Amino acid sequence: MLRYRLITGPLLFALLAGAMAIDANVSSLQCTCCPQGLLLTLISTCYAALCGIEMTRLLESAQARHTLSPIAGGIGAAAMTLATWFVIGGEAAGLDVSPGVLAVVPIGAVLLALLVTAASRDCTPAMGHVAAAALSTAWVGGGMGILMGIYALAGWQMLLLIVAVTKLADIGAYTVGCSIGRHKLIPWISPGKTWEGLAGGIVFAVAGTMIFFELFTIENSTLHDSLTGCLLIEVGFGVLLAIGGLIGDLTVSMLKRDAGVKDSGALLPGMGGLLDVMDSLLVTGAVTWIIMQMLL
Repeated sequence: MLRYRLITGPLLFALLAGAMAIDANVSSLQCTCCPQGLLLTLISTCYAALCGIEMTRLLESAQARHTLSPIAGGIGAAAMTLATWFVIGGEAAGLDVSPGVLAVVPIGAVLLALLVTAASRDCTPAMGHVAAAALSTAWVGGGMGILMGIYALAGWQMLLLIVAVTKLADIGAYTVGCSIGRHKLIPWISPGKTWEGLAGGIVFAVAGTMIFFELFTIENSTLHDSLTGCLLIEVGFGVLLAIGGLIGDLTVSMLKRDAGVKDSGALLPGMGGLLDVMDSLLVTGAVTWIIMQMLL
């Protein structure tokens, strides 16, 4: 298991870095048909669709499951990712999209879920299908879209910071928890997590944040000046990302425990499903967005 994690994790990070590099090179051509962030957002939209499908399958019981029902969750998550990027990052890319689209997308996902249920000629699972589609759209699509909006507003360095610090917190929690973890954190949701692991995750996240700001300069100068130069802010940023990542992880763990499965999927060796990789980032992206709004 650990061996596969050590292979899959760096590979995913390399793919993300490569996608950001390609997006930056395309954007540097100043092509109006492909503004900064659009290419990476399209890639993330496909990822969100697969995560939405996994989320839908988790939320539906075996009795309520329908072969086509995950389609609504996948399409909703993908559409919400794209819509959120257009609303948040569209202005930076020279686009003007009404925020009203963020209300229209979930309604469309719900209607699609109802349509799929009606096609099955069985109204019994209607509530489950609608709830699954709505949560997949709001949680997965909204979280992924915010990450892409941050990328458009603050540049690739900020997105890289979120991913790196969030995953460093995961590594720290896992390493310390396995080594000296004795006191269970929330055993009824995730039996393996400990208070010692949480402390280790926070230490790794804070250290990663401080090192990152020594090595990189965020494209948005106002944001960079606000985040750097003050030890308290840097430490606080690392702590909030570590805690936010834990909340995202526990949220999906709760759904998996209710569904009676260990992983959301089996696409990634050693890591489970695509949602298992994104669960913490969906929350840390939102946390970072709130911090940015307070500082800018």
